[in-house]
Amino acid sequence: ATLIYYPKEKLEEIQRETPDMREWYRITFHRLIELCRLASSKYTRSKVRKAMPKEYAYILDEMLHTHYEDSDKRDYYENIISTIIDIGRASNFLVQLCELIKRLAVDHLHVVGDIFDRGPRADIILDSLLDYHSVDIQWGNHDVLWMGAASGSRTLVATVLANSLRYNNLEVIETGYGISLRPLSVFANEVYRDCDVSRFSVKLTGDDAAHYTEKDKLLSARMYKAITMILFKLEGQKILRNPAFGMEDRILEFDVSSATVELAAQAVGCEPERIAKTLSFMLPEGPILIVAAGDAKIDNRKFKDQFHTKAKMLTPDEVVELVGHAIGGVCPFGINEGVTVYLDESLKRFETVFPACGSSNSAIELTIPDLEKYSGYSAWIDVCKGWGEEA
Repeated sequence: ATLIYYPKEKLEEIQRETPDMREWYRITFHRLIELCRLASSKYTRSKVRKAMPKEYAYILDEMLHTHYEDSDKRDYYENIISTIIDIGRASNFLVQLCELIKRLAVDHLHVVGDIFDRGPRADIILDSLLDYHSVDIQWGNHDVLWMGAASGSRTLVATVLANSLRYNNLEVIETGYGISLRPLSVFANEVYRDCDVSRFSVKLTGDDAAHYTEKDKLLSARMYKAITMILFKLEGQKILRNPAFGMEDRILEFDVSSATVELAAQAVGCEPERIAKTLSFMLPEGPILIVAAGDAKIDNRKFKDQFHTKAKMLTPDEVVELVGHAIGGVCPFGINEGVTVYLDESLKRFETVFPACGSSNSAIELTIPDLEKYSGYSAWIDVCKGWGEEA
């Protein structure tokens, strides 16, 4: 199988290890012809002829239809093989014969996407498929995403970059398509130099993972955070430009204040409990944020059981200094370094919730998995009371 699918590479290895290549060629040609005869048996003779390499079409047609019962034909067959070896065409003939077997083994290739889902060098795979004699592709969502990026959609370009950075799959962008990511790296180092990017650590797998320095990992995390923030903004702009999407209520900016649960619920037009409020506390280890449902209240006993200290909320000035947002717009996104985010169990009863977006007149609708993803939360905890059945 290795010889058939990688004939050139395998042949080089065999030539280094085999002293009598003439005998090896003779035996191997017999075996490959027999295999080719089996693979071609399900097709018409005309179809097989059309699949043959032009250089050897007549010879292959003769060899595939030679009957060993006839001694003259058997000698004729052996003479053909000997001649091919004598004139120095054995290696080329073998490669062409293997290609024919591969083509006959798979008459038509149907590829079910995604070709561009995370794995390295999808561009090489696609180029290889374009050379296949008969292929069709059922495009997947990642393939369509890359098509959209190639067509010029800024939102999809940002999505492609974010996905590629998250899974450390940049070779296809930089080497495959020759796109320099230096402008993004310079921007990320300037803007996010003093920010906590621990929640944006990229996934490093395989043998290369051990070769990345801490500096490399830090730069990748800054770049991932930078492009993610750009993506959020582009998505918001696209949603606002396209009301037909029916998503205009996902990212919201209000003409009125949404600084409290009640005001936010009125502005959004939802139940107060679906407002995901973000509460800030100080622990001995540093500041934390707890995102909880709008109708939930901190239970001091549960808080002490969880964190082994009394609940101490930050002052408004401390919130700005330590968290990075002002009271009324505190959210678990884009926060300062050293702030740990927790999600309270009171949120799990909802499919979507509305946290703030860093200002006192904004909100975004997120599913619970989205909230987990974008908040970079540390853990789910149960430190609230007065919500749901407890109310």
